[in-house]
Amino acid sequence: MELKTGYKQTEVGVIPVDWDVRRVIDIAENKKIALMMATGLSLNTSQTKASD
Repeated sequence: MELKTGYKQTEVGVIPVDWDVRRVIDIAENKKIALMMATGLSLNTSQTKASD
């Protein structure tokens, strides 16, 4: 497949040549939140219990 001018093939697919592929944790200001997002953990820290 031939790429259109101005695009490049990366491990995540075809993107504009002026874009970079980076991990969220590498660019996030809050590394704890980025790590939680990357691992699929909930950002909700409160625990709720169902009423019996």
